[in-house]
Amino acid sequence: MTRDKSEVTVVKQICEPDLYIPKSQRLGDILLERSVILRPHLREALQVQKKEGGFLGDILVSLGHAREKDIVIALSVQCHLPYIAVDQYRIDPRVIQLISLDLAWRYKVIPLDRVGDVLSLVMLNPLDLFARREIRKATNLRLAPFIATPTEIYRTLEMYYFRDSEDADL
Repeated sequence: MTRDKSEVTVVKQICEPDLYIPKSQRLGDILLERSVILRPHLREALQVQKKEGGFLGDILVSLGHAREKDIVIALSVQCHLPYIAVDQYRIDPRVIQLISLDLAWRYKVIPLDRVGDVLSLVMLNPLDLFARREIRKATNLRLAPFIATPTEIYRTLEMYYFRDSEDADL
């Protein structure tokens, strides 16, 4: 079976997105367009960001102007990455074993599925190229990143990594 050029490009964008960086809208503009926040909320959050640093999405959530899920969906649009509610997904224990507890916790990542030499991976920060390179090196697999909310990721890390280690200590 031969693949046409557009299909190959899509596969590269999914599996090697650090080689493909699409032009994107600013997060605040996406949230405004989707009526998640109002312009005064954005101005307030940008002032906080300028003064204290941090990610705009985190600031909007901490100020009570947006929910985690709103931010992640906007990031999904901005970064052209699929969103998955990972804490609602049943993951094969053999796939979990592909990434050590240390790597999973350090980078807040969860292996989701493996098909051939491609590992689907949920990441708190899918734009962290250093993390993706280290995980690729550790697994010897190409990565297809997904995005989820911090709460969903922490809940899933607890479910698959920490409960098992606690059970082993008993």
